[in-house]
Amino acid sequence: MTMQNPGAERRMLKRIGWAVLILSPFLLLAVLSFVFGRSVVGAYPVWEDELCFWRTLYSWDEAGMATGYYGMHEQIAPIGTMGISGIGPLLLYGWFVKLFGLSHNTIMLANAAWCSLAACAFCALRKPRFSVSLLMTGIMMAYAPIVLYACTSMTQWFNYALVLLYITFLLGYQERRKLWLLALCVFTIILGALYRPMYCLLFLPLLLLFCRYRFNLRMLGFGVFALAVSGFCCYFSMQTAAPHASGFVYHLLRAENLHTAWRMLLSHTKSNLIDYFIRAKGSPMQDAFRALYCSMTVLCLISSFIRTDKDDNGKLCLRTGYRGPIMSCFLLLVAAFGFNMLFYEANDWADLRMLAPYLWLVAAYLIARHRRVIPLATLAGCAVSLVLMISQPEAVFVDNARFAVPHASEHLAAVTETIRFNENAEDPFENTVRLDVYSYELLKQLDPALGLQYGWFTTDTVGKSHWVLTDKLKTPITGYENVLDTPDYKVYRHIH
Repeated sequence: MTMQNPGAERRMLKRIGWAVLILSPFLLLAVLSFVFGRSVVGAYPVWEDELCFWRTLYSWDEAGMATGYYGMHEQIAPIGTMGISGIGPLLLYGWFVKLFGLSHNTIMLANAAWCSLAACAFCALRKPRFSVSLLMTGIMMAYAPIVLYACTSMTQWFNYALVLLYITFLLGYQERRKLWLLALCVFTIILGALYRPMYCLLFLPLLLLFCRYRFNLRMLGFGVFALAVSGFCCYFSMQTAAPHASGFVYHLLRAENLHTAWRMLLSHTKSNLIDYFIRAKGSPMQDAFRALYCSMTVLCLISSFIRTDKDDNGKLCLRTGYRGPIMSCFLLLVAAFGFNMLFYEANDWADLRMLAPYLWLVAAYLIARHRRVIPLATLAGCAVSLVLMISQPEAVFVDNARFAVPHASEHLAAVTETIRFNENAEDPFENTVRLDVYSYELLKQLDPALGLQYGWFTTDTVGKSHWVLTDKLKTPITGYENVLDTPDYKVYRHIH
């Protein structure tokens, strides 16, 4: 019995670690509730992006796809009526809405559920040691980009569930070389790419692993397959999503010729690099993350050729030798950075949202492989970022309106009575509302079958939608008549 006790204690400790890791998303919400002094589960969506995601789910749950057009500036999807996020919100949260219904906190709880389910898969397939579970819990609960968005209705937290599933299947395939694990890895990438095309980059580590880090015909064949799948995902996403008229890619694809497109790409990349490395952003936490990302990228490169080890006498020493898995981490971080600089933005938190999951992926992957240097360095950087975020609160931490129960304007009933859904309309624009005012109660009270067109009014972006809803008309519009005028809202109807 004495000989069995240590083993039983280790198994018990391991299972405790699994339980903590699986519950870590909800533990984080509990910690944030303590920090805010109120339950974060009661938080409401207040940012425009949050409200758009919530309204998409509400509209789909109540009216399906038979709605007016969603999008920005009356730019519509080639297929369907979805907005600029396409089918992403439905892929991520549709199952949760059908199982548990839709409330103001559904996206937040669904994000936590996604992360918890990914941790379950990780524990079931990897059966990690207690130390691994503890470190994974640490980077889940102490990673500043997660903490920043955990109690919001943004999609950011889902990214970490996605990459945790990817890590689980990637490591499983690396060790067992089973086709079903390879298929699950590819399926995870497809899910991510349909939600955010940048996740096509996850094919890179899988490609290197598939060809055993050698240039051969296996690399060529799988590379062609990866390009074909990535192309399909990007094409399908573009067909089912309304164009993001304010985004760089929208204007790049509409360049007059290749020479102009090339100059636009160079100019945009140069501006992003200056924003990233030179211009101060006024956010210490964001600057700390940028320094951490660059430092970990360099450390991955060095670790690809040099590693710490113990000599015959048990003393710590350095050994040289190429390590393909660490090089794939470096290449992934560089590819993600390059993709972001080329096609996205390096301001307005964009790089934080796009790049943070890749750095987290590398740290979690190396923790799962029982590496310590890079994960511990990442944790140290996380601690610095958290301290800076606490010392200078920002975003959700200064957003008191999030916890105030929203009250509908006394004039909202008149708006919903005026703007009605026309079930006999042949053109979805007949059931589309162009608006520049946003609130949870407004989007909840408007008929769910009505499509919403977001964005500031300009003279060339109003004219197709049957309804215009604003608090104050900021630009002249023609072809509309005023049908409701209250202190809070003004409604205009298209004149046929």
